[in-house]
Amino acid sequence: MAFPTPRFLLSGLCLLVAAGHAAAETPVWTEDFLGLTGTATVFDSPVVRDVLLSGSSPGNLEKLALTAGYRPWAGGRLWLLEAADKQKPVPIEPDAILKPELDRRGLVVERKVPAASLTALYAVMHNLTADRSALTAFLATAQIDGIVVLSRGMPLQWQLILPDLTLSGVIEPAGKKYLPHVWAENMALQWQWPGLRQASLVHIGNINSFTDFKTAETALGTICRSTRLLRIEGDTVSFACQSGPQAAVPERTGNLPLQAVPLIDNGLDDMILMGRQLSDRSAVFRWQGATTP
Repeated sequence: MAFPTPRFLLSGLCLLVAAGHAAAETPVWTEDFLGLTGTATVFDSPVVRDVLLSGSSPGNLEKLALTAGYRPWAGGRLWLLEAADKQKPVPIEPDAILKPELDRRGLVVERKVPAASLTALYAVMHNLTADRSALTAFLATAQIDGIVVLSRGMPLQWQLILPDLTLSGVIEPAGKKYLPHVWAENMALQWQWPGLRQASLVHIGNINSFTDFKTAETALGTICRSTRLLRIEGDTVSFACQSGPQAAVPERTGNLPLQAVPLIDNGLDDMILMGRQLSDRSAVFRWQGATTP
């Protein structure tokens, strides 16, 4: 099996991110909240950011999630396959590195994959770029949410196949433990934002008027091949930004009045934060060209 050109490359980045994350007192509820919603992007929601910044009790977590526009996430079911060069993928069980992180993020690997289902899958995978409807039907019949294909050997190549999105990457042995967090982030992101499809998620805050909204939308359109409005929450507008074939966020904002907003310290550990960093599917900006409301 030939793997597509990867988007995710991991080497020294692990050390940089881990070193840059200062130790902080961990709010006791944040990892439970992550498990409830499935994705660390929930902490970008204005209502959740306000709770974190205030240091107050979040109250009922499910209510907080719904207020932020997120639904309870029940985790995901996967097939885990391994492919040697020019050979068809075969089912494998997660090793001691992947298993605890899969469990932590609510991802279940099906232990038994029927031979007939594998044969059908091989036919479907040959036509992924042309038509994903057959894949969607296959996953529904198999009662799984996605398929992960790993290469044999190092560096490790991987591919995550979901109904409307395929992601791939290459990772060194030291970074293998982060992969379940990358997969979970992407699976939950697709669940929470069904309109996202093959795009990245971009939040723009400080939108105070319809003029701000239209101007920001037009500006975003200059760095995205296409944009779609997903949600409006207070003064924050969320867009789907299609900027490339693998759903990455725009690498540059040029001279646009978009100020990157640092991720708020939510007390989550470096394993989870690295999973989000490597997913590279979301960004938060503050609109600097706002008009007076």
